[in-house]
Amino acid sequence: MKEQTRCTTLNIAGRIEVLHARYYEHAFAPHWHEEYAIGLIDAGVERFKYQGVTHQAVESEIVLLNAGDVHTGEGADERGFGFRMLYIPETTIREIALPSRHPQDSFHFQNAVLKSRSVARHLLAAHRSLENGASSLESESLFIGAIAGVLREASSWATPERLIGAPSAILAAREYLHDHLFEDVPLIELAATAGISRFHFLRAFRNRFGLPPHAYQLQQRIFAAKRLLKVLPPTEVAHNCGFADQSHFHRVFRAMVGTTPGRYAEQFRSIPPEGFAAIVR
Repeated sequence: MKEQTRCTTLNIAGRIEVLHARYYEHAFAPHWHEEYAIGLIDAGVERFKYQGVTHQAVESEIVLLNAGDVHTGEGADERGFGFRMLYIPETTIREIALPSRHPQDSFHFQNAVLKSRSVARHLLAAHRSLENGASSLESESLFIGAIAGVLREASSWATPERLIGAPSAILAAREYLHDHLFEDVPLIELAATAGISRFHFLRAFRNRFGLPPHAYQLQQRIFAAKRLLKVLPPTEVAHNCGFADQSHFHRVFRAMVGTTPGRYAEQFRSIPPEGFAAIVR
């Protein structure tokens, strides 16, 4: 059975990425997103690790992931799973949320899985509007209404304890990694920047950011690659972002994003009138 991915974007107070995918054998590597994620399961059962717990979401249930939180994703059995995912920037969340919300409040989803038939129905209608050639006005209205429904039932603006700042030494090491993002940075350099042993640095870094330094570096390279794929071909992006070769870039990108660099880039090219056609592996 062939896996399928469909990619497109919407502009609603920021660029929302839309991914409709069907996976049978694919398993997402531990990763996180810069955006908040809302995923409607439309086939099979997804199993994923998130916030230290293994969750399952079945058809018509909604997966909710906070920006910056590490998670995985795979089918719970041989049937695999399919989802309709939205990756939503915080600007859009704040635009759709109640206008009285204090600008310093921090948004987060309360639970990893939302069970709501009405919200699921509205999300499905919004996604299908893209497939059925609805006008931009109709599609955007449907998505705003569906996202608002999720926020009413599953969001919180209380600042979570986990957002308390990390020790300055670990933050300094992270900044050093960002400054040398596309280089082969030895662990000893990062530990020296933090002023602690390599062993203690690895433990402290993972405790704070959810991934070991090498995986964090790959994640940040993928974020950079997603931005560059808007304007450059995948071969150039792979080189510019420090990947050993195109094969390595392809493998890491797909493990974290769920589609290939080429297919991801297609959403930024001219979309024909029939649009949103399935891209089949």
